[in-house]
Amino acid sequence: MTKKIHIRAVALLAAVAMLLTMLPGTGFAKTSARETDASAYYAEKYSCLLVRKGGTMSLRKNSTTVQSVREEIRENLDSTWEMSVEDKTRYCSAVWQEMQAAYTSECDRLDQAEDLSDMVAFEDGELVLSDQSVAALETIMVLGQLTREKVRSHSDIKTLRRNLRNVMKSLCSQPKRYFNTYYREMLSDKKAEASRRISHIKTFTDYALIFFYIVNIPPEDEDDYDTDDVMHFITGGKKAVTGSAADVMFIGDPAGIFTKRGVSMFRKASQKAVSLYIRRQLKISHFSDTAKLKKARAKAAALEKKTAKQQDVLEITRACRSTLQALERMTGVPYEDATEAQRVLAKKRINALLDECKYEDYSDDGWEEIEDIIDEDAETASGAVKYAEVYGLVKKAKAKIGKVPTKKQELRAAKKRYSRKLKRYLGDRRYDQKKVRPIVKKGVHKIRQCKTISAVSKVYKKYNALAKKTRL
Repeated sequence: MTKKIHIRAVALLAAVAMLLTMLPGTGFAKTSARETDASAYYAEKYSCLLVRKGGTMSLRKNSTTVQSVREEIRENLDSTWEMSVEDKTRYCSAVWQEMQAAYTSECDRLDQAEDLSDMVAFEDGELVLSDQSVAALETIMVLGQLTREKVRSHSDIKTLRRNLRNVMKSLCSQPKRYFNTYYREMLSDKKAEASRRISHIKTFTDYALIFFYIVNIPPEDEDDYDTDDVMHFITGGKKAVTGSAADVMFIGDPAGIFTKRGVSMFRKASQKAVSLYIRRQLKISHFSDTAKLKKARAKAAALEKKTAKQQDVLEITRACRSTLQALERMTGVPYEDATEAQRVLAKKRINALLDECKYEDYSDDGWEEIEDIIDEDAETASGAVKYAEVYGLVKKAKAKIGKVPTKKQELRAAKKRYSRKLKRYLGDRRYDQKKVRPIVKKGVHKIRQCKTISAVSKVYKKYNALAKKTRL
């Protein structure tokens, strides 16, 4: 739990810092055109606005008693304070008092707890922090950033409120056409609720909580939002759906707000999850009942048809999981999870493929392509949820590397391409054939003697220019 809380805390602090850069010195900047453009860029590229689910910071599995849970929450409360809060002299009295109040009230609540249900909830098979604990942590994180350079007194709440409206305007500036009817209506409702809550900000604590209601949070890594990430979510994995800048929008409740492209990604991911089960998991398990295989493919086709009409990603996810459960019951073959040992071994073997390649055999672009293949497939291995994702991954990576042309192959292809372009002059009645024929012949001969692609290009340009001069 400590590591998970700390990773999330760092992400939240980064988001706080990101927003507070809009609070220069004694004043507050208006939303810039660049920030407005950014929201549309994120929606276009990552297609997914996910909404925070209150209190989903998981606790250690060995935290099962009232005392152990109390100690763990208190430990993370203390570490959040240490990470977020500077010396008392760095804050105005109002901000410091509210930070202290958030900390002490949470400590008092924990001390008075007599049962686990007084401190935590049980969700998806895990103990998770209560909304009260999450609110205390979030309040400390945000207020810890409100030093005197940004906030001087209680009167600055009005400016904070105005700044949040600007941020909300920027984040929610995506054109309506980005969303289907279902999510367009949801986004409208959440925007209205956010605006209402901003209008009712009276304390710095109110500001902190509404901040986390609307703010974009950078993900933990720089991975592009892709179908593989979504599939991990659909099949029950813990890996988050991510994007390489800011693709998480806090607008209220456990539901997510997705663009049309985001919904499409979930459809594709659901189909991929089922396809992997049929094509790989059943193969791994040596399943050979042809009648049931035929039925399995029919179920996959039915899922594709069903999800094509669904607008809500939760419905798509439920349909996919239901189909997978039905397939497991029908075949008797479980969708096998990948073990850590399998992930580590696959990644190690994929990385070792680079040693089998000779750098001098490839151009810079070719070598970069090989590195990209290895990085991508090694990452797939690391994040695999199901064994079907790992199975055959090394062989697949090796096959892709084998398709990357060497310098010799690139040179051969360039010679063939440019020779063919010169030969187009032959038989073309627009050109004097008596003059152009020897030019083409000599040009092709010179191209065949070239040792580099740049030399081939240079020769082609020379003889192509000469051939053009023979036009009638």
